Amino acid sequence: MSELCKEIARLGKGIGNENRFRVLEAIMKRPRTVGQIAASVKLPQPAVSQHLKVLKAAKLAEATRRGQEVLYA
Repeated sequence: MSELCKEIARLGKGIGNENRFRVLEAIMKRPRTVGQIAASVKLPQPAVSQHLKVLKAAKLAEATRRGQEVLYA
């Protein structure tokens, strides 16, 4: 499989879930912590963390550390 095909497959996995769309929408508005995202999309924090992991792998989200907090955008 070519690198382009692998990239497209990662993108497809990243956006292949309604909850990930909701998480993505939340972080597109402004950078947020996992707790803020969870409250915004009304999902448990561990679920949001897993969705963020997939979004980061698909290069649709990035994490920035600010002190003890991690902000996702």
